[in-house]
Amino acid sequence: MLRRSLQILLFGLASLRCMAAAPEAATTEAPVRSYVNVQASIVIHRPPSEVFAFVSDAENDVHWRSEVVSMKNLTAPPHRVGTRTLEVAKVLGKQLETTTEITEFVPGERMARHTVTGLTPVVTARAVEPVADGARFTYQLTADVTDVFLFRAFRPVLEWWTQRKVAGYLDSLKAHLEVPVGSNSP
Repeated sequence: MLRRSLQILLFGLASLRCMAAAPEAATTEAPVRSYVNVQASIVIHRPPSEVFAFVSDAENDVHWRSEVVSMKNLTAPPHRVGTRTLEVAKVLGKQLETTTEITEFVPGERMARHTVTGLTPVVTARAVEPVADGARFTYQLTADVTDVFLFRAFRPVLEWWTQRKVAGYLDSLKAHLEVPVGSNSP
């Protein structure tokens, strides 16, 4: 019995040594990336131009994205590809600073930005389109969570939670922009 256990142990060690001696086998495959993807839309009863003007100015995010503590445009207006913003947010009890940069900007229609610094690479897109009774606003977020073990391990839960957060953002945005005429509307 002892002899058999030693044989198994030695075989295991020899196998590990062979794997360590051939690291190229482990590096030939591209790493599998893990993403959180969410998207939500809402109809806002305001002219599309007003909705786009509001959502394209990142400094307004404090009014509708609940975790945002502050937003500061690092690039002078007008907004365009290359414009950078510093976001301070409180997420799961932790304060995070992220710098983002606009990568696409079509005035009155859509914009996209990506993180330049931050915990995980994130790409967001915002689009506004006219509908019969106002504007449809669509918010899309894609986060590469590959390099954060807990995010990767709990990706389905994180995606569900993020989808709920985004739906809440849009409800807040709608409530903020549909303030009755004569109130402190944007």
